[in-house]
Amino acid sequence: MAKSINDLVPQNARKIIGSSSRLCPLSSHDILKAYKNEKAIIMACNCRIVHNIPGIMRAAMELDAVIAFELAKSEGNLKGGYTGLTPSIYANKVFDYAEKNKFYLPFFIHGDHVTTKSPETEVVEDSRALVKAELDAGYTSIAIDAELKPE
Repeated sequence: MAKSINDLVPQNARKIIGSSSRLCPLSSHDILKAYKNEKAIIMACNCRIVHNIPGIMRAAMELDAVIAFELAKSEGNLKGGYTGLTPSIYANKVFDYAEKNKFYLPFFIHGDHVTTKSPETEVVEDSRALVKAELDAGYTSIAIDAELKPE
């Protein structure tokens, strides 16, 4: 049983932020489980422009709100997507801004729409590599869209 909410920080994120950090990046599963009977909104922010992150954090602190910082595969992938943000660049920006702004509320970093639109080995391996990079960067939530639509 966790002694404090910070005991719930997943190991992949703890490895990035350090053992003494007060940041609270949690698994989306743990957050959603805790809020399942609450009347609450968890805002998911696709921060394609990372300079918006501190303002979002300040608003969350004013409202005592949980935030999901997310990027879809097209926005930020191993090559940077159309934003130039790789998983490590994005997660590091979120963690850096959280430290600078003393943002100690629970949040999660979410890899959204990790699509696998084909069973071809190259397509599947591309998605696997992205998931690994997201976890290595400290992401605490990933949505895999693996629907294969036959032509």
